[in-house]
Amino acid sequence: MNARFGVGVVLLLLATGVTAALERPPSAGERLSLSFQDVEVRSVLKVLADFTGTNLVVSDAVQGKVTLRLQDVPWEQALDLVLRSKSLGRRQDGNVLLVAPLAELAGQERQALAAQPPAVLARELLTVSHARAADMVQLFQALAPDQA
Repeated sequence: MNARFGVGVVLLLLATGVTAALERPPSAGERLSLSFQDVEVRSVLKVLADFTGTNLVVSDAVQGKVTLRLQDVPWEQALDLVLRSKSLGRRQDGNVLLVAPLAELAGQERQALAAQPPAVLARELLTVSHARAADMVQLFQALAPDQA
Protein backbone atom coordinates (compact mmCIF):
# COMPACT_ATOMS: atom_id res chain seq x y z
CA MET A 1 0.00 0.00 0.00
CA ASN A 2 2.81 2.44 0.88
CA ALA A 3 4.64 1.64 -2.37
CA ARG A 4 1.52 2.43 -4.41
CA PHE A 5 1.02 5.67 -2.51
CA GLY A 6 4.66 6.65 -3.07
CA VAL A 7 4.46 5.90 -6.79
CA GLY A 8 1.22 7.89 -7.02
CA VAL A 9 2.81 10.89 -5.32
CA VAL A 10 5.86 10.73 -7.60
CA LEU A 11 3.63 10.53 -10.69
CA LEU A 12 1.56 13.45 -9.44
CA LEU A 13 4.69 15.54 -8.84
CA LEU A 14 6.06 14.67 -12.28
CA ALA A 15 2.77 15.56 -13.95
CA THR A 16 2.63 18.85 -12.05
CA GLY A 17 6.21 19.66 -13.06
CA VAL A 18 5.47 18.92 -16.71
CA THR A 19 2.36 21.09 -16.62
CA ALA A 20 4.27 23.94 -14.98
CA ALA A 21 7.02 23.65 -17.59
CA LEU A 22 4.46 23.84 -20.39
CA GLU A 23 2.75 26.88 -18.86
CA ARG A 24 5.89 28.91 -18.23
CA PRO A 25 6.57 31.66 -20.74
CA PRO A 26 9.64 31.21 -22.92
CA SER A 27 12.77 33.07 -21.96
CA ALA A 28 14.00 35.94 -24.11
CA GLY A 29 16.60 33.69 -25.73
CA GLU A 30 14.27 30.77 -26.45
CA ARG A 31 14.47 29.91 -30.12
CA LEU A 32 11.90 29.06 -32.75
CA SER A 33 11.64 28.38 -36.46
CA LEU A 34 8.98 29.91 -38.70
CA SER A 35 8.16 29.53 -42.35
CA PHE A 36 5.32 31.59 -43.83
CA GLN A 37 4.59 32.66 -47.37
CA ASP A 38 2.28 35.57 -48.13
CA VAL A 39 0.56 35.46 -44.72
CA GLU A 40 -1.21 38.34 -42.97
CA VAL A 41 1.20 40.01 -40.56
CA ARG A 42 -1.56 39.91 -37.91
CA SER A 43 -1.55 36.09 -38.13
CA VAL A 44 2.22 35.93 -37.66
CA LEU A 45 1.94 38.22 -34.63
CA LYS A 46 -0.73 35.92 -33.18
CA VAL A 47 1.53 32.88 -33.67
CA LEU A 48 4.36 34.66 -31.84
CA ALA A 49 2.02 35.74 -29.04
CA ASP A 50 0.76 32.16 -28.68
CA PHE A 51 4.35 30.87 -28.55
CA THR A 52 5.31 33.32 -25.80
CA GLY A 53 2.03 33.32 -23.92
CA THR A 54 1.92 37.09 -24.33
CA ASN A 55 -1.27 39.13 -24.30
CA LEU A 56 -1.38 41.00 -27.58
CA VAL A 57 -3.25 44.08 -28.80
CA VAL A 58 -2.83 44.90 -32.49
CA SER A 59 -3.84 48.28 -33.91
CA ASP A 60 -6.43 48.36 -36.70
CA ALA A 61 -3.79 50.09 -38.82
CA VAL A 62 -1.61 46.95 -38.87
CA GLN A 63 -2.11 45.47 -42.32
CA GLY A 64 -0.30 43.67 -45.07
CA LYS A 65 1.27 40.34 -45.79
CA VAL A 66 4.67 38.98 -45.00
CA THR A 67 6.80 36.11 -46.23
CA LEU A 68 9.49 34.81 -43.92
CA ARG A 69 11.64 31.80 -43.25
CA LEU A 70 13.47 31.89 -39.96
CA GLN A 71 15.44 28.95 -38.58
CA ASP A 72 16.38 28.68 -34.93
CA VAL A 73 16.20 32.37 -34.00
CA PRO A 74 15.30 33.88 -30.61
CA TRP A 75 11.59 34.69 -30.55
CA GLU A 76 12.24 38.37 -29.72
CA GLN A 77 14.45 38.67 -32.81
CA ALA A 78 11.70 37.06 -34.91
CA LEU A 79 9.19 39.57 -33.53
CA ASP A 80 11.50 42.51 -34.20
CA LEU A 81 12.12 41.35 -37.78
CA VAL A 82 8.40 41.05 -38.48
CA LEU A 83 7.75 44.48 -36.97
CA ARG A 84 10.57 46.16 -38.90
CA SER A 85 9.44 44.61 -42.18
CA LYS A 86 6.16 46.54 -41.89
CA SER A 87 7.40 49.70 -40.08
CA LEU A 88 5.68 48.62 -36.90
CA GLY A 89 6.66 49.14 -33.30
CA ARG A 90 5.81 47.62 -29.97
CA ARG A 91 5.15 48.93 -26.51
CA GLN A 92 4.97 46.77 -23.41
CA ASP A 93 2.22 47.79 -20.99
CA GLY A 94 2.37 45.46 -18.01
CA ASN A 95 1.82 41.97 -19.40
CA VAL A 96 0.24 43.26 -22.62
CA LEU A 97 2.15 43.89 -25.83
CA LEU A 98 0.75 46.64 -28.07
CA VAL A 99 1.72 46.52 -31.76
CA ALA A 100 1.03 49.52 -34.01
CA PRO A 101 2.67 51.53 -36.80
CA LEU A 102 5.65 53.54 -35.57
CA ALA A 103 3.91 56.84 -36.36
CA GLU A 104 0.88 55.82 -34.29
CA LEU A 105 3.03 54.84 -31.31
CA ALA A 106 4.94 58.12 -31.54
CA GLY A 107 1.65 60.04 -31.61
CA GLN A 108 0.45 58.18 -28.52
CA GLU A 109 3.69 59.02 -26.73
CA ARG A 110 3.34 62.72 -27.63
CA GLN A 111 -0.25 62.73 -26.35
CA ALA A 112 0.79 61.06 -23.11
CA LEU A 113 3.56 63.61 -22.58
CA ALA A 114 1.23 66.51 -23.37
CA ALA A 115 -1.31 65.20 -20.86
CA GLN A 116 1.24 65.23 -18.04
CA PRO A 117 1.42 68.37 -15.94
CA PRO A 118 4.50 70.47 -16.63
CA ALA A 119 7.44 69.96 -14.34
CA VAL A 120 7.77 72.48 -11.55
CA LEU A 121 10.94 74.51 -11.80
CA ALA A 122 12.62 75.68 -8.65
CA ARG A 123 14.69 78.82 -8.35
CA GLU A 124 17.43 79.21 -5.87
CA LEU A 125 19.76 82.12 -5.22
CA LEU A 126 23.37 81.17 -4.61
CA THR A 127 26.25 83.38 -3.67
CA VAL A 128 29.43 82.37 -5.44
CA SER A 129 32.80 83.53 -4.23
CA HIS A 130 36.26 82.95 -5.64
CA ALA A 131 35.14 81.43 -8.96
CA ARG A 132 35.83 82.47 -12.51
CA ALA A 133 32.82 83.43 -14.61
CA ALA A 134 33.91 81.13 -17.46
CA ASP A 135 33.99 78.16 -15.08
CA MET A 136 30.50 78.99 -13.81
CA VAL A 137 29.13 79.27 -17.36
CA GLN A 138 30.55 75.84 -18.16
CA LEU A 139 29.04 74.39 -15.00
CA PHE A 140 25.57 75.77 -15.71
CA GLN A 141 25.66 74.70 -19.35
CA ALA A 142 26.48 71.16 -18.26
CA LEU A 143 23.48 71.17 -15.91
CA ALA A 144 21.03 72.46 -18.52
CA PRO A 145 22.43 71.81 -22.02
CA ASP A 146 19.12 72.40 -23.81
CA GLN A 147 18.63 75.84 -22.26
CA ALA A 148 20.03 78.91 -24.02
